[in-house]
Amino acid sequence: MNRLFFLCALGLAIATPPLYASSQKLAEKSGCMGCHLMNRKTVGPAIKNIAHKYAHQKDANAKLFDKVKNGGGGYRHGVWGQVPMPPNPQVSDEDLKTILTWMLKQK
Repeated sequence: MNRLFFLCALGLAIATPPLYASSQKLAEKSGCMGCHLMNRKTVGPAIKNIAHKYAHQKDANAKLFDKVKNGGGGYRHGVWGQVPMPPNPQVSDEDLKTILTWMLKQK
């Protein structure tokens, strides 16, 4: 029985891509990487800078979920500068949660 469990677990580990790789691909597919690079500011802030800024905020996922889903920022209210975060209603809630969890771990 233990051997069968081990073989099943091993099979799942081999067949399932690592969370990092699949989450990054999901971010790319969802359009996040068009404005956010991992280590460098482009149109939007670098992913690692976002993770660092929100590292000690307990409600970071909820704040960012709302901002990414509904848009926010801009010159007067911008956290990162003049360019506002456009709304992203096309990204499913589940995918967005996965992307944000991955993003906030990129310190």
